[in-house]
Amino acid sequence: MNVTLLVFALAVQQPQDTVVLKPVVVTATRVPVAADLVASAVTVLRGVDLVAQGVRTVADALETVPGVHIVETGSVGGQTSLFMRGGESDYVKVLLDGVPLNQAGGGIDLANLTTDNVDRIEIVRGPASVLYGSDAMTGVVQIFTRVGAGGTGAPRMGAELRAGTYGSTDGAIELLGGTPRVGYAARVSRFSSDGLYAYNNQYRNSVVNAGVRVQPDARTDASLTYRYGDDVSNLCWVRKASAARSPPTTQLAMELPGSNARHDRPARNAKITSE
Repeated sequence: MNVTLLVFALAVQQPQDTVVLKPVVVTATRVPVAADLVASAVTVLRGVDLVAQGVRTVADALETVPGVHIVETGSVGGQTSLFMRGGESDYVKVLLDGVPLNQAGGGIDLANLTTDNVDRIEIVRGPASVLYGSDAMTGVVQIFTRVGAGGTGAPRMGAELRAGTYGSTDGAIELLGGTPRVGYAARVSRFSSDGLYAYNNQYRNSVVNAGVRVQPDARTDASLTYRYGDDVSNLCWVRKASAARSPPTTQLAMELPGSNARHDRPARNAKITSE
């Protein structure tokens, strides 16, 4: 009898199972809707999970999504294309905080797009041209960056430093904080690698990302985000290569052996919403 009462007491003291709420997505319908109520195939990748897994680029993160295929050519920093559900690489719309990243014609190079300061990535698989135009024939990928979080106002700082094969080094420093009405987040990172080949394929990628969000009341929300990328590639795939300097909107350049290709990609986005 005593044994039965003891077992019953221990069972009562056991904590209840934690309830995990379904994520809310906005990319599928352009309004906040619970993921389990959306008819489209939607996948949400959380930024904290990507950091824990050591995922550095958006392309590496998307490789884990069903129906998504990533093709990378050459060494580190080479042309990286995104294919979804068997469509062409220019059939997927990619947005960063609501700002399209696709080039004219729909193509995009994901080689230099990192997961710095990413809060979550929403992937909608299937046609979405009604909402996003002809570039979204097979799907949409939208990246949301952090803009701080409500709290006491005390800032939180963090730093990362990693090193690996092929002379690869990766370092970052970030600042995050805010109050219930104002939030802010900033991150600066730099990645460099000697590349996969013996010579002339060094790569460097520096990224600055910052965001501020102001919410004066429950019906008004204003946010400002800024992202800057400085990419340097030194690629040599064939003995005879023609020199070509890509415009700032292109994230990959191919130069003659021994030369450097540099891209500065500033991007600003301001958004104010009021209900």
